[in-house]
Amino acid sequence: MKEKVNIILGMIVFLGFMPTPSYSQTCVEVFARCRQAYDSFVNGNQRSCDSCKNRCYSAEDICLLLGDHSTFVNARKMSAECRRHCQ
Repeated sequence: MKEKVNIILGMIVFLGFMPTPSYSQTCVEVFARCRQAYDSFVNGNQRSCDSCKNRCYSAEDICLLLGDHSTFVNARKMSAECRRHCQ
């Protein structure tokens, strides 16, 4: 029994030292970066095309994972718009 307790306590301590995953950011934070890249792209900055695709795709994933459906839908629309116009 003591051995099992030590294993469980060791796992808890080990997990406490692991880095926080990237989706620890809120959906709103990631979507704000998506919106910024999208606005830059819409205003004619062609260099922001890949940034728009990547950031909005990331916002889609994180918002879906965190269950924020309305923001997920908006991120998906922006991501599709960027993918449509980027080569």
